[in-house]
Amino acid sequence: MAIKSQIYDVTQSRMFYGPGGPYALFAGKDASRALAKVSFEEKDLNGDLSSLGIFELKALQDWECKFMSMLKLAPSSQDQRHR
Repeated sequence: MAIKSQIYDVTQSRMFYGPGGPYALFAGKDASRALAKVSFEEKDLNGDLSSLGIFELKALQDWECKFMSMLKLAPSSQDQRHR
């Protein structure tokens, strides 16, 4: 799962992000827009932030902080962050 193109390793949370889990639709996708809009719609599962308002961007920032404190970045995201 990704937020703002940063890939998070959700394998430790299979019961949430694995098949049949409540957030399985986020797995393997950039969920930035969906998290910002608190949406579970397929059309919002992308990284397009261009039309989001200030409150949605703040909500996304809150989600990003939460994920950073709970989950590890996937190895490829860690490599990109250090470049």
